[in-house]
Amino acid sequence: MLDYILVLLFAAAAIVLHAIMPSPGATMDTSVFDSMLVKKFGFPAVATGYFVILFLHILSVIKVFSVKSDIGKWKTGCCFGMAFALLYLVGMQEVMVSASPLTEYGIGFILYELFLGLGDAVPAFLLCIFLCWFHCVPSADLRGKKIFCKENYIRVISIACAFFLWRMFGYVTGIVDNEMTIYPVPVVIWTFVFGSVVGIGYCLINYSCKDKGRKVFRLFLTIGVNWIWFNCYIGLIAAHTFLFMVLRSGLDVLAILAGSLLAEVFIQKIEGL
Repeated sequence: MLDYILVLLFAAAAIVLHAIMPSPGATMDTSVFDSMLVKKFGFPAVATGYFVILFLHILSVIKVFSVKSDIGKWKTGCCFGMAFALLYLVGMQEVMVSASPLTEYGIGFILYELFLGLGDAVPAFLLCIFLCWFHCVPSADLRGKKIFCKENYIRVISIACAFFLWRMFGYVTGIVDNEMTIYPVPVVIWTFVFGSVVGIGYCLINYSCKDKGRKVFRLFLTIGVNWIWFNCYIGLIAAHTFLFMVLRSGLDVLAILAGSLLAEVFIQKIEGL
């Protein structure tokens, strides 16, 4: 019961943070949101439900994958918390000016999306700390665990490159809505940085888990599923966008999984030499 109370409390905290965060140069007009859910239940109810489901997923992930840890309660919570917090902070920075209240890309856009991302990231990070403190059972043997190693560098680079190649293909073909022709440099930089952040999150979660197997499957159930739902926020509040956002983020996840799978295969080969 305490788990669900924490989820509700931090979901409420996310709503409050979004309400009080400064919005440099822009104010979101919620009256433009026209999805069936918003019309039926209202924007506040839909936004609250979104955060509850997002944080329920974090709860389920921690209860499955962080129960046994090699690094202790505090570090495990920080690893999971940083993986999700970075996902939200950098994910919010995707260069989609047309989907924001601003008219052009610049420091105003970066700050606006930064504060929105903090509204998601801070509650998620703290929720992970609390949940891991209650559920994590540290191992007595903490030796041999390294976060900075050649295997993790390979994982980050492989995932970043796989995501980058998929998104470049998506931008050029129009499969992914983008502003590449308007802001090519920011779009390219964000694409590579976001892929790297997902790779870092993958390493953080693997580092905290005692189970050495199922790495790619664990990536899908943690960061993959969370990224898909994170993107569904627009689909919940804007009409005729939900399926498109699921498809778009689903293809992102497939590229990320392909990169992680290639990394694990390559790591196994060099370890076998």
